[in-house]
Amino acid sequence: MRYEWQTTTPKNLDLLSQKIADFFKQKKFLTTIKTSADIIKISATPNKNADFKEKIDIEIQKTEKGIAVNFDLIEEKQKRIRTGMLLSLLTGGAFLLKEIRSKEKLDALQEELWSYIQKTLSNSYS
Repeated sequence: MRYEWQTTTPKNLDLLSQKIADFFKQKKFLTTIKTSADIIKISATPNKNADFKEKIDIEIQKTEKGIAVNFDLIEEKQKRIRTGMLLSLLTGGAFLLKEIRSKEKLDALQEELWSYIQKTLSNSYS
């Protein structure tokens, strides 16, 4: 999912990427940050005790109107749920239930991240 924040003042994307990495570190993720000319990529890998196992990729980039942040994982999870629906006919739904619970937790994490970014942008950059 992609969110954009409109702003008239230039933002420090390095500071924002560090704040996002800190958010995931507080949630017990291992994070790495890779910077290129136009995009900053943050990879967050959950620890082995997490409720989901997927690596989360976040991309931050400047746009004409402000900042855009991509949260890349939910689409993959949707595909796995569809596959789980088909497999549930054979396995009794255990795989599907696990995937749905995992997606619910990822959705909650994503919503928390959007709120965190909004607060960070309004507090740190005012």
